Amino acid sequence: MSVADKPDSQDICFVGGGRYSDVILKMHPNAGVPGLIRCVQTDKVLGEHQGVYRYTVGQRRGIGVSSCGEPLYVIKLDAKTNTVYVGGKSFLKRKYVFL
Repeated sequence: MSVADKPDSQDICFVGGGRYSDVILKMHPNAGVPGLIRCVQTDKVLGEHQGVYRYTVGQRRGIGVSSCGEPLYVIKLDAKTNTVYVGGKSFLKRKYVFL
């Protein structure tokens, strides 16, 4: 089977048969520490997560919390405070990109 004929991968290639989350936890055991999920607009606690490594900025599905109004997206990850910030789509817009 050629590479072009293989199904699309949703994982990283150098992990082999494992999952990327296993590699992260092996390298950084504290990555799986539970923390808070907060609303970026109100700073209200909406729930708890099982590790910031499980989230990506812009993520819409699998966040584990809901709001009364609009769909929620991961807006910001704060590893220092172990907090995942979520908010509406408008909070994903940025005027600056830091490189």
